[in-house]
Amino acid sequence: MDRHGVKVFGVCSEPQEICNATKKTWGLSVEMLGDPENIIVKQVMAKKYIEDVPILTPKDQPWHPKIGSKTYYPHGCVQPAVLFLELPSQTVLYSWKVTPSLTTVGGAAGRPDIVDVWNQIKATKAESTPLAGSKASKPDR
Repeated sequence: MDRHGVKVFGVCSEPQEICNATKKTWGLSVEMLGDPENIIVKQVMAKKYIEDVPILTPKDQPWHPKIGSKTYYPHGCVQPAVLFLELPSQTVLYSWKVTPSLTTVGGAAGRPDIVDVWNQIKATKAESTPLAGSKASKPDR
C-alpha cells in the first residue's frame, strides 16, 4: 500500500514487547504499536474519526481469561477497528469497528474483507482525487 501513499499499522492493548513478538511470529510486515493504556484509540475517538470503539473491561467479559483479569488489561482491551485516514486533511476514507455480540462471536467474526475495504476507498477517492500511484480514476467493479 506504500505505493498508494498509505501507511498501515496495527494498534493493540498489549505491551510493545508482545506486539513485537507477535509481529515476528506471525510474519507481519506492518508496524505494530502496543498501547496498554488505550491512549491512541481514545484520541481517535475524541477526534471523531471512529466513535465508540469498545474497550472491554472485566465487568464486560468476566469469563474471558485475559479480559476478565484486572491485571492483564488494567485499562481494558480495545476491540478491533479499522481506520483509513487521509493526511494531511485528516479526512476519514473508511472506518469500521466491531460490536461484540453473539452474532459476532464476541467480536471475533464479521470483520471486513481488506479487498472490499480497499475497493471502497478507491471508489471514495475516485469521486474526488485518485490515490497516489493509482492508475484508475473510477472504482473497480
